[in-house]
Amino acid sequence: MNSIKRWLAPPVFEGEETKTRQASLINMIGLTCIAFVLVVMMGSLFDRSTATSTLLIDLLGCAAILQFMHLLRSGKVAMVRVGIVIFGLAYVTAVTASIGTIRTPTAAIFVFWVLLTGLLFELRGMLIGTAAASMAVWGLIVAENAGWLRQPNYGVGVTQWITFTALFGFTSGLTYYIIQGTRNSLSRAEKQIEQRKQVEAALTESEQRYRTLVEWTLDPIAVHRDGKTLFANPAAVKMFGADSASDLIGKSLLDRVHPDYRHVALARVNDVVELDRPSPMYEQKLLKLDGAAIDVEVQGMVISYGGKPAIQVAMRDITERKANEAALEVARLRAENASRAKSRFLTSASHDLRQPAHALGMFVARLAELPNDAPTRHLVNNIDACVRAMQELLDGFLDIARLDSEHSQVSRVAFPIDGIFGQLRESFASAASDKGLRLRFRSSSAWVESDPNLLQRILLNLISNAVRYTQQGSILVACRPLSDGTQLRIEVRDSGIGIAEQHHEEIFQEFFQVDNPHRDRSQGLGVGLSIVERACSLLNHPLSMRSAPGRGTRFTLTVPLAQAQPGGPKQDATELAATLEFDGLRVLLIEDDELGRVGLASLLTSWGCRVTTAEGANAACALYRHEQLPDITISDFRLRGGIDGIEAVDLLSAISGRRIVACLISGDTDAKLRQQAQAAGLTLLQKPVRPAKLRSLLRHLVQGMSAH
Repeated sequence: MNSIKRWLAPPVFEGEETKTRQASLINMIGLTCIAFVLVVMMGSLFDRSTATSTLLIDLLGCAAILQFMHLLRSGKVAMVRVGIVIFGLAYVTAVTASIGTIRTPTAAIFVFWVLLTGLLFELRGMLIGTAAASMAVWGLIVAENAGWLRQPNYGVGVTQWITFTALFGFTSGLTYYIIQGTRNSLSRAEKQIEQRKQVEAALTESEQRYRTLVEWTLDPIAVHRDGKTLFANPAAVKMFGADSASDLIGKSLLDRVHPDYRHVALARVNDVVELDRPSPMYEQKLLKLDGAAIDVEVQGMVISYGGKPAIQVAMRDITERKANEAALEVARLRAENASRAKSRFLTSASHDLRQPAHALGMFVARLAELPNDAPTRHLVNNIDACVRAMQELLDGFLDIARLDSEHSQVSRVAFPIDGIFGQLRESFASAASDKGLRLRFRSSSAWVESDPNLLQRILLNLISNAVRYTQQGSILVACRPLSDGTQLRIEVRDSGIGIAEQHHEEIFQEFFQVDNPHRDRSQGLGVGLSIVERACSLLNHPLSMRSAPGRGTRFTLTVPLAQAQPGGPKQDATELAATLEFDGLRVLLIEDDELGRVGLASLLTSWGCRVTTAEGANAACALYRHEQLPDITISDFRLRGGIDGIEAVDLLSAISGRRIVACLISGDTDAKLRQQAQAAGLTLLQKPVRPAKLRSLLRHLVQGMSAH
């Protein structure tokens, strides 16, 4: 049986698909022919009238086909294909001739042969087969009519030949159409199969690449569908504390979500499915298999897994990061608490330090006004230089602390820039003259919108540096509006030593000074420009600088312009103040620090003032009730007895029945104190108070009294 199956099976030629395909077709045709001939022979045996010659021809045909099948298995496919066609024509013609008649039954054998040639040689075979069959039938008709074949009961002629030829042509055309249709269908099917194979191969490769990538990634990744885990990479297995992926696959991924986050997780899964786009990264808590909670970042997206939609969840364990953040937050809070404690300590220490520094400054100023011999004057001058250096240091620290404070506020108002220029001219005229420098201020009628105190501090530091680092030449302070008419450009120019380009950024750092490596205090402390930069940033006033060694320095400050206010002063304040004297000016000094009280009272007395002192608000109120009311009251803010300086001024105003002329002095550096003083309409001087600044304030107060 196996031998028969092997004989019936078509031959296969490795690496030759076309040859194998032709051999399969020939094998099928050969088997069909053998089967057809055997059926015809069986019918002939039952039909006693069949000639013996016909049976012999059938046997010969079977033998020939078997020989062709043998040649086919030996690989001679082309020879078998040609041979079977030629033998088929001869066989069909011989069978028809032996029957002795050309009729439809016998002509059908030619139709079978035409189909065979079409299958083996396609269009070319159909054309040749149709023509050969037509010629064979024509020859048989001629032979039959000539009497060479068995005579039928009626004659045949051209009509039958044309009919048979048309039948052969129709058969060829139909065969060609079927073959072409079959070929096209097979080609489309092959293409579809090939495309499907390519898609399947690409999908397989993609899934393999996906699995490889996911398997090796350090981030935990899981895939779930309908709430059931389908896949978990090694990182996810490790994160959840499982022994293998089988501990997670098939289980509900929602069970691994902390109960506090489950409703949120479900909502986000629904959003991912409905919107069909990756979710944003979000934080939540998951549970390990042992129940321990971990903090993770999670992002989900819809993917195709196993040919069906599923949700991929990428996770990142941030438990350690959250712990570090919590530790950093604790450290930050501790640092802030320490900073606040330090600030409170520095505030208290600053106040305690400012009190003796203030008293020392008053004593030195008074001592300088007394007649002294040359050695004593030299000693007093040195003491005064030391006191000034200490006061500058305290003022610098105060300014930096105030500008860096989170409570630092800006009070923007409209005011004439010439007022600040006048105060600065008075402050630096003497220092510039002593060095032989020409200090010029160009007057301006412009009004600006800024914080007058901070703007004055900015210009004061710039001019102070210009005076300090200019050995000869001049210093110019000027301003002019920009072309857009909304900004005023203020410039401070000097002909000093200049600054090299590599130091243009460093000079704004605290305590940095060019060419002062030994920290000579006569050249300042190096905090002025740091204060300038902080104040400009706080005010949003752009600051620029141009400087080069030996060519001086120019600082440019841009300030918003403001509309001039009606009723402004018509006479320069410094010119009017210069005409005022303090002789006989009654001053009430409220100061609880004995040294500060004695020092300031001594200085005021030397200026011609009639000074009355009080240790606190209660003593001051008693003096108001029993003695002549003073012209001006100077009060420290922090007083004994639970009543501060602002409250003391309010009490004295209530006793006098009018708002008294007063000012405050204080060693406190809290920015809120300045706001309270401004709200009360009082000028605040920070200790240690410089005599020149106190004198300027007294002149301003006296001017106000004269105006009323």
